[in-house]
Amino acid sequence: MSFLFNIRIIKIFFLSLLFIASLCIVSCGELDFLYDSDEDESTSVDTWGQIMDEPADVFVAADLSDAVKNGIVTGLAKAAEVWGNYGPLEYWVLGTEVDAANDLSELYCERRSQRGDLYKSNCLAHNQQSDHGFESYRKVGYDAITSGQASSSMGRNGARDWGIHRFTSSYPFGFDSVLGATPKGEMITVYHEYFHAVQHAFVFSLDFDERDELMGPTWFVEGAAVYMAELFVRKMLASGDLVMTDNNDLDTFKVSFEFKMDSGKQSIDNDCPGTSFKDITYELGCSYAAYDLGAWAIAYLSDLVADENALLNRFYPKLNELGWEGAFQASFGISSSQFYADFDGFLIKDIEEQSLILSDL
Repeated sequence: MSFLFNIRIIKIFFLSLLFIASLCIVSCGELDFLYDSDEDESTSVDTWGQIMDEPADVFVAADLSDAVKNGIVTGLAKAAEVWGNYGPLEYWVLGTEVDAANDLSELYCERRSQRGDLYKSNCLAHNQQSDHGFESYRKVGYDAITSGQASSSMGRNGARDWGIHRFTSSYPFGFDSVLGATPKGEMITVYHEYFHAVQHAFVFSLDFDERDELMGPTWFVEGAAVYMAELFVRKMLASGDLVMTDNNDLDTFKVSFEFKMDSGKQSIDNDCPGTSFKDITYELGCSYAAYDLGAWAIAYLSDLVADENALLNRFYPKLNELGWEGAFQASFGISSSQFYADFDGFLIKDIEEQSLILSDL
């Protein structure tokens, strides 16, 4: 019989762009088999967006190593330590074996049923059949290992209406140092995912369209998560607040971003010629340019106000009250339209000049 690791973890985050989403890229329709709630909403307490003491719940499939389990636990805990512990949070990690995935799905769907989130039978069927169910995540890891080609998928898959931040991940093989991936590189991915929870914790509406509008354009959502993860993993490694025995050093912050500038521009040229980075969405073939150039955009905005943590110090605390554009102007001192014009000019500068805005880490 497979075993599941249910690890209580100390930090938390994130919320629902949409009920089911892949690696923060592809979205699908919301599930339509929720329970009807008989709860008196006037007596329920909504703790959304509050810093919490309770640890996150991390569920790891039985076929995964202790290195994977400990990496996820450490990453979420350390990210929450520096950005705030937002929850409740569930993080479900798939391996490659069918039996272990089915056991994890059974636990997940029993949990959904007990909480009144989903009917168990529909939950189990969804996990087997959906593009974003547990089986799809298992298959990503299985295909990567059998082909020898690194590929992974993880993301926040809900769920504001359940009052939780819910994540699902394929095999995070970097923690096992396979397929050329490293634990430190995988740690950046965990921080990235957690920052999405932080973003969503500042958006209180239960209405999907309102939440989507408040989150802002794709480049801002994903660029923020890339920038914050790349920066703060390096900062915490340098300070000793994050300790890893991985002997593989990360590229410097500047080298990493120089690569992103090149890859982002190439992605647009090859897959979406003529498209402005501000117009890139998850559905376009050049969607990853929103991640790469979006990270540069956040670095640019942070440099503009001389605050590398401007997102949390300035922007997100204003978001609910002022809306995305209002918070943008109040935080960075310019309108988004003026920023787009200025940033287009920045993008054509030499990389040496561009890199002057980046931290020396």
